[in-house]
Amino acid sequence: MTLRMLEDGGLLLTAGLHELGCGTITTMRQIIAEVMEVDPETIEAPDGDTQTSPFDSGCQASRTTFVCGACAMKAAESLKALLRQEASIILNCNPDQVLIKDGEVWSGIGTGQHYPYAAMACLIQQKNERELIVTETYKSQANPGSYGANFVEVEVDTFTGMVRVTEVVAVYDLGKAINPMLVEGQIHGAVQMGIGMAICEEITFDPATGRAKQEGFAKYHLINAPDMPPVKVLLIEKGEEHGPFGAKSIGEVAIVPTAAAVVNAINHALDTNLTVLPLTPERVLAGLHPAQFSGVAK
Repeated sequence: MTLRMLEDGGLLLTAGLHELGCGTITTMRQIIAEVMEVDPETIEAPDGDTQTSPFDSGCQASRTTFVCGACAMKAAESLKALLRQEASIILNCNPDQVLIKDGEVWSGIGTGQHYPYAAMACLIQQKNERELIVTETYKSQANPGSYGANFVEVEVDTFTGMVRVTEVVAVYDLGKAINPMLVEGQIHGAVQMGIGMAICEEITFDPATGRAKQEGFAKYHLINAPDMPPVKVLLIEKGEEHGPFGAKSIGEVAIVPTAAAVVNAINHALDTNLTVLPLTPERVLAGLHPAQFSGVAK
């Protein structure tokens, strides 16, 4: 990642990242803003461009906050150190006597000199003939797990085989939520995917042609907003020493336990041992005992 302080005091982050809807760019800006003591709105972070951005392995595998966030934090700390070093020349003091607070650079030797980032960035260019820019790389030496448990309540119509998920409680240890609202949104999305994985999402193929039978969303059934149950999210934030500000991963982590919890709830309600996903009405009915064709099981 490359991080640069602009002449207006704002920051420009250049990285091989994209905003996929899960808050990637917002999270990077928050991490940098925390280190540099500025408003996240003053940080520009355009989507990655293979022609101009540094290489990155991509936004996948729940690695973005843990790995890319650590790199963003490292870049911000390096830029802060460079700012302190160059400002010490302007302020005529040692680098360790330069104070950086709330977007301003202060002399710590009692002179009262202080400059906002914009003024100091321009002075460093004019007097030191130096641009405030750093490039950092990061490769994680640890791979801590994010732990979670989902609790699900279902209703099963034993006459039609239809399953309705009526409530979900999702509990996750993710170290530290950089942005709790985005984290909760990701878990809600993962729950939606997990429910679909458990009861309706499936691609089958025509053995004669090899073509998928579900060509389009009219035949590929997703869990839509009216189908979603209430979801209560509980976060455990104990911190992770290798992550930025103690953060670990979240993203895909919440999908798998959702599907498992739904299947367990169905089997508990029906006293069955169904394991082939998705548990479509046909599969549910095929697994029932004749005496169970009566009504709704919970």
